[in-house]
Amino acid sequence: MELGAPLSDLYAMALRVADRSVAVDAAVEAARSTEVRDIDEATLGVVARLCHDLLDDNPDHAHYFSRLVLELAEARWARERESPWWTVADLFVEVTRLGLESVPRLDRMLLALGVTSRQSHISRRTLARLKRRGGRFSRHGRIAIADEKEALAATLQAAGWLVAGPYCVVLDPEDMEGSYLQWVWPYRLCGFAALDAADGQPVDWPSDGRLLSSPVAGMPGARDMLPMAMGYLNRSLRTGPDDLRTQVQIKRARVAALRAAAEPERAAEHWRVAEAAADEISDADVPLHERWHFLEALAPVWRHRGRAPRRRLRTDLEGPARGLRDGGSADVSLGLLSVLSALVQPGDLPELWDEVHAAYAAPDRLSLHPGFWGRLAHRTVENALRCPAEALAYGELIPAVEAECDRQGLPPRARAATLAHAALHVRDDDLDRVIRLLCRIDQYDRGFADTYAAMLEWVVLTRRVRYAKHRAAQGDYDTAMPQYLAAMEPATRFAARHGWAPLCTTLADQSLEALLRSGTAGQVGMRTGALFEIAELVMTSVIGALDERAAFVRGFGQLLMRSLLALIPPDGMGDARTARAFSALVAQHHLLFKGVDFWVLAQSAGPRPTLPYAELLHREITERERACGPYVPDRSGVLDDLLTVPGGSSGFCFVSGAERTPEHRARPSIGADRRAADHLITESLLADTRTAEDLRPVRPGARQVNQFFEGGVGEDTVVISLYLAEDHTRPLGPEGDATLLICCQITAEEQTVRGVPLVDLPGSHLTVADPARGSAFSIHWAAVPVAQVRDAVNADPLGHPVTLHAEELLGRLYAALGGPPRALLRRWQAAGKRHLCFWPHGPLHFAPFHLLHDDGRPLADAWTVTTVSSSAQLAPRPAPGAPGRRRVLIAGSPTGGVRYGLPEQPGVAEHVRRLGDRLAAAGTLDVRLREGATPRAVMAAAEESEYLHIAAHGSQDVEAPWYQCVFLEPEEDGEGRLFAHQILTLDLRGVELVTLSACESALGRYDANDNHRGLPAAFLLAGAATVIGALWPVTATAATLFFEELYSHLGQGHPKRDAFRHAQQRTRWACPEYRDWGAFTFIGHWR
Repeated sequence: MELGAPLSDLYAMALRVADRSVAVDAAVEAARSTEVRDIDEATLGVVARLCHDLLDDNPDHAHYFSRLVLELAEARWARERESPWWTVADLFVEVTRLGLESVPRLDRMLLALGVTSRQSHISRRTLARLKRRGGRFSRHGRIAIADEKEALAATLQAAGWLVAGPYCVVLDPEDMEGSYLQWVWPYRLCGFAALDAADGQPVDWPSDGRLLSSPVAGMPGARDMLPMAMGYLNRSLRTGPDDLRTQVQIKRARVAALRAAAEPERAAEHWRVAEAAADEISDADVPLHERWHFLEALAPVWRHRGRAPRRRLRTDLEGPARGLRDGGSADVSLGLLSVLSALVQPGDLPELWDEVHAAYAAPDRLSLHPGFWGRLAHRTVENALRCPAEALAYGELIPAVEAECDRQGLPPRARAATLAHAALHVRDDDLDRVIRLLCRIDQYDRGFADTYAAMLEWVVLTRRVRYAKHRAAQGDYDTAMPQYLAAMEPATRFAARHGWAPLCTTLADQSLEALLRSGTAGQVGMRTGALFEIAELVMTSVIGALDERAAFVRGFGQLLMRSLLALIPPDGMGDARTARAFSALVAQHHLLFKGVDFWVLAQSAGPRPTLPYAELLHREITERERACGPYVPDRSGVLDDLLTVPGGSSGFCFVSGAERTPEHRARPSIGADRRAADHLITESLLADTRTAEDLRPVRPGARQVNQFFEGGVGEDTVVISLYLAEDHTRPLGPEGDATLLICCQITAEEQTVRGVPLVDLPGSHLTVADPARGSAFSIHWAAVPVAQVRDAVNADPLGHPVTLHAEELLGRLYAALGGPPRALLRRWQAAGKRHLCFWPHGPLHFAPFHLLHDDGRPLADAWTVTTVSSSAQLAPRPAPGAPGRRRVLIAGSPTGGVRYGLPEQPGVAEHVRRLGDRLAAAGTLDVRLREGATPRAVMAAAEESEYLHIAAHGSQDVEAPWYQCVFLEPEEDGEGRLFAHQILTLDLRGVELVTLSACESALGRYDANDNHRGLPAAFLLAGAATVIGALWPVTATAATLFFEELYSHLGQGHPKRDAFRHAQQRTRWACPEYRDWGAFTFIGHWR
């Protein structure tokens, strides 16, 4: 599908607006100033097809592209019905309506309504002019008036369906509230009440605020919008010709049927309207491409009447049902067949159901909401019951159905089908009995239960949810709670099969409220276990969380931690067994809510493809740098002037799409392109976590905790996992609650948990919005002490190992940054422990744990201190790849950073030479220096190495962490940077250790849920086991000595953890300043 200029330019602009590189107003201005000669019908057809294709992949792209084309047409041609503007306006309204089904934004609806309003005004003005000129008295005038009336009626119809269509398509009449929340606010966490651990009194649970106010929050409910839509459709019916009536009545029937569910007090009135409209069109000849919409209008009316019009399946489909799969997706097949199930003759049901089973068994991932099973459940092949006119009591309906089955002598399969259908028509008060009946339907006929397994699972799920909501509405949360819990497992399966995460998140929201309102303080333990059950299932559905989903995950994690802390009685945990169980729950919590996306990605470490659009941005960035000179990202940020901490604090901000600033110019800056590409890379990675056929095997939780404990952490190791929780027992006023640092300590013999109150630090995120720039930044207050420590350590000590100020900070902030109590350290040392492995959280990832002072001395005095960035690095490393890949690659670039304003490093050449001499005996050495150390050469050699060492300039990239790089020798095209996003494309599963003798090479950035991004993250996701790099700029002397000692020790056969400590201690002896020997950190597998 080819788009010529200028439409191709507008398409590229639309992508830039969607990725927040270009502001909407700048793109609109550019579109309006674009020169174009004409747009013919063929070109408009290409635009329309492209927009509809984009709706499936990215509705934002479709919206902005159609809008920019509209702005172009409006500026180029008059707003007249005969001009291309009118056709483009129709397209924009249609694209907006379809986009609202997945992106329910009121501002977009109002914008499109404004377009229909302009069209209506033009038609009315034209009609008035024709009538003033006496047009009704001439044949040509009457034709012109009729033509204009038809245009006005079509516009009014489009306006009505723009307002009502998304509601009719998305909302489930049987669950209006639940389906509405899944649509407009699928990741909400608000209005909870929790039990205070101290006195058992209810306390408010603050909702976790979003980075930016969500546009979906203002989307009105169906009761508000459907009357407006019906008003448009009624005016269209009165205005338009007879040949337009069928289309309008189809829409009126659908709107009226949905209004009956939205306004039950006026249901009879609305059903009369729906029935009248349906009766008028029931025999209409509707084109095949509009047949689904037509049948959607008829089905609820006939279902309401309790009888089918006995249409023929093959007539409506214009062929056998199996042809649906040849001509469309499984979504289309299942949606259309579920509608037809209410309309076709009983003799057609076997063919219909055969196709339903075949379509659902297809390997295609579905995007259709699983609610279609509810429609199908009324017309199974063997069912002998007509739908009752209203819901009945269980004791009235089911015994009568049983008796009728006996009277007719129905076989077991027909009896099971008839009872399953009858269960759908029982009142909500009796749904507990319905659930029990459906759960034992296999006792009537196993074959029926197996054939209709998916349908029955969905029906039971929805009945559980309805019954739970019914009991919760009456204040009976104890009854509602187990029903919600029982619904979570099947909801997760349907969410995975249909790609419909809101199914789980909205159910979790309802479940959590019931859980936290149920019972008394003595039942906190039971409720906590239930919370974990929900958490594991929900986290399976929201793996790959970005922005809005990320806020949901973080809020869920904080809520669950609060419930855990409520388990602790005032006098402590008591016996050892209880303490161990509690510690296991805390560890499970950390696995669920600390970097779970990174954990999932690490399960399939290895090369990852680059998205075409991201590749396009990479190329454009490169070309612009060739034209404008090298780009050096700005290291300052919006928070640097707000926090009383050293510069560069923006690197501690949580990565989010909200921090990308749309620029008010048509062509974004290089920085904006880099941020956009960075976000696309993350989206692509997280999409990988959602494409597995079955997510359950990679679900983190209790099983992984048990495997980790059983596998052991090593006889001499202590794993210290940290979590920054909100301490609701210590409110700080408007700033929220204080921070409580949760420390989970795991050894081969025991697991313990302790809490460190950080009474001066708010536990919530500080979010700073910049409305003028359209961006927002979020950071945890714990970044303040981390930044202070880092800055103090790097201050000139004037001949001492460290300044007095730094020494005081390292001691004072020891506990606040996760340092274990002295008594614990002594006990561990007495038990033979020698290794502390920290798993940090949030800004604590940037803390130098090995330098923290215990009793006036750094932890590194007596301990080997390493870190992990994810739970993936806690598990034993998988077996290495095939033999023959074991060799050492050493790459050095003395001049790679000169082009970017960095000084030449003459010591790099000597460093590489000396390191090569140390390892020459290994016989598997590959040394690349100067022109041999280009990015492509290093990347190619890295995939064949076991140890990879790079000596070059480097720096953290705050602006775009996947563009963090080391500066190697330039290629023929002048590019010498090796970026993190390039590392992601490599297969490094055979690499045991990556060492980076480059400044800030151990840094990166994290999102709000602790998923790592940047250079170390790229090496780890590509398959490398361990990364050793620098936390800050480091001198050449210290780096040379450290890595020479490290590889010398490795060459003697020592484990990498021991080699790291040896190199650290030898460097400390020669370069005693903390900022030198303390710059290096160990990330990843230590075994």
